[in-house]
Amino acid sequence: MSAQKATLQMQSPAGDYIGEGKTYSEPTPTDAFVSRSDENTVTVGVTAADGNFWTLEFAAPLGKQLKAGTTYSGAVGVLSRTGEQPGISISGEGRGCGSEAGSFTVTELAFGPYGYVQNFHATFSQSCEGVQPSLTDSIAVDDAQWPTPPRIALRPAATAHVGSRGNVTLHGTYICGYGTPLTVTGTLSQGGVTGSIDLQLPCPSAGTASWKALVKPVGGTFHAGAGDARHGCLRDRLELRHPAVEDPHDGGHDLVDGPGRRRRMPTVSAPPPFGYLFAGIAVADLAAEVEWFSRLFGRPPDILPNEDEAMWGATRSASVYLVRRPDRAGHGHLTLAVERLDLWLSDLAARGIDPVRIETVPAGRKLVLTDPEGNEIGLAEVGDG
Repeated sequence: MSAQKATLQMQSPAGDYIGEGKTYSEPTPTDAFVSRSDENTVTVGVTAADGNFWTLEFAAPLGKQLKAGTTYSGAVGVLSRTGEQPGISISGEGRGCGSEAGSFTVTELAFGPYGYVQNFHATFSQSCEGVQPSLTDSIAVDDAQWPTPPRIALRPAATAHVGSRGNVTLHGTYICGYGTPLTVTGTLSQGGVTGSIDLQLPCPSAGTASWKALVKPVGGTFHAGAGDARHGCLRDRLELRHPAVEDPHDGGHDLVDGPGRRRRMPTVSAPPPFGYLFAGIAVADLAAEVEWFSRLFGRPPDILPNEDEAMWGATRSASVYLVRRPDRAGHGHLTLAVERLDLWLSDLAARGIDPVRIETVPAGRKLVLTDPEGNEIGLAEVGDG
């Protein structure tokens, strides 16, 4: 959430790696502040008008909620916490500690709906590796504007289609007032057969939209008859039926005359156009990759669907997300279209991101970057440049 009023003050003595011995004053409205929280950890991203980019994280011990009027001593890196240790991690300009040690005091803290940060004031002290001079001072975030509490309703239709391979195509409608993509997970069960429901849906600001999901069976095959769909705390009783024409998403185009009687039919139409794109990149170290992509996008993730994913909106109809998949990490390729590539070059340098190379492509120039795990990110220049 963006803060209407916020200030970051930092005093860095000589020998401090993060602040490089400088004094910083980053206020709104010239600088942009974005915050998020799960009530255990408050994260604030600061994008300064001069190109400085800072990320500050303050965390209570694992499983506990941050509280105002509390001093958290003996803090370690947020991702290194164990037992009763609090966490602190302050980084920026491409610089981060190998390990952190410090303390912080939360002087004011108020959460809005769904754990959003409304107000957060803290003083802090952080030393890299616990031996360098400490980066100190304070941060204040006020009047953070959270979205209107979202209205969400998702219901499957009363009937679902069973394909010749035993897959089921669920469909229905939903209402969502988030404005950011909605993730829905659940299960479809029929006797001892189950299947996972995994939906990532664009969230229209108003009105009702439709959805469709292909559910593949585990432990057998689905068949015509009753089934149960569960998502969150909701349960829906469905009737699974064989359609007159099998859903093409089931992998076939058979005309079903009756049980056991099918004949092939040609495809007569193309599938409908896609409405939203989710571009995924597999990573091993999610925290390190989130820090790098936050610098690339100039802000923290827009949404954290679960503990293994982080997502940024890239356009009105596309998002880029990281997913923790160590077995596939380091092999991703993604190209984003941008304008004014020279401006991007200077901005990225200020954020601590250096290009691997600049290529000449038919449409113009392409800036090639690699993240810490070797995934290749391209920024292709479009427009007049």
